[in-house]
Amino acid sequence: MPVLRERWQSVSFAEMSRKVDAAMAAERPEKATVRGLWVDEVRRADQMFSGEGGPLYLTLPGAQGGDIHELIEAGVVSLAQNEASIENPEDIRLVALENSPVAYVALRQRFPGLKVLQKDLRDVLGNDNWPTGEDRAYFRARVINLDMNTPLKGTVEDGRLLFPALAFARKLATVHGDPPINWTLCLTLHGEIKWSAAFERRVCKFLSENFAQDETFAEHARATLGVKIFKLICDEPSRSGLRNLSHENQQRVMMVLVPKQIAFDAHTTGWSVDTVENLRYGGTRKRAPMVTWILRFTHDDRDADVLYRDGLARALSHRGHITARGKLERE
Repeated sequence: MPVLRERWQSVSFAEMSRKVDAAMAAERPEKATVRGLWVDEVRRADQMFSGEGGPLYLTLPGAQGGDIHELIEAGVVSLAQNEASIENPEDIRLVALENSPVAYVALRQRFPGLKVLQKDLRDVLGNDNWPTGEDRAYFRARVINLDMNTPLKGTVEDGRLLFPALAFARKLATVHGDPPINWTLCLTLHGEIKWSAAFERRVCKFLSENFAQDETFAEHARATLGVKIFKLICDEPSRSGLRNLSHENQQRVMMVLVPKQIAFDAHTTGWSVDTVENLRYGGTRKRAPMVTWILRFTHDDRDADVLYRDGLARALSHRGHITARGKLERE
């Protein structure tokens, strides 16, 4: 710990920027494009932000804090006159969640004035846990960024499919609903499917039933997956072998499943979900397959079934992929 404190003590933003810029330049261009989309979404939310009910942005930034750096560069967050700390730290606009002690110290030293919570996301939102006290206000941020380099895991309870990572979104929707404030979820997951054969069969059955119930969703899913994989899910779920598909096609399955499940979980609590970005990237020999979404939650008094069907209709309407050079291409 002392080494980290000494290393980052009294580092100006200009010096820190050079270090972070160098580290980010070594990153894959796809991630830089994703980070730009996050910044655009936070900027959009900031234009409508009243400052009441919670901060502007909560993130899982990692030790480097690349998204925080980009928000400062974009002028969404101001610096003090000495450019060595965030301006008006008592006005909490950004909140970082970081469980690692090393990363926690690094973030506090790189971004003096940043509110950093040394906690694990699962301790706040996992299982039967809920944010309380000050944490509850922080988790009502207008934009919440869950950048998780983990695959989508699932379990079956009482005959229902449960996805712990998506349960975070369901709980956040509940927290933002009392009282209601509109918000955005940025979610990133590893795009590789690592389910058991039995769980995979349940997912296929679940998706095929949903395709049968909503023609628009089925049409969009068929265009996303391709006819062959769509038929595999619907007609041959017992031997679909989703985990044996190419990385790209596994990502496409995730692109269909995740926003559909989030829209379903949110509609019963009065949220209309608009999936404004549904993108895949990576998946080559040197790049891990990833999928990322930006989902806007708007509180809506219409019938729950209408909200769900609207959410399904928009789940795949802004899909695409990011090339190895960082170009966003729509599909």
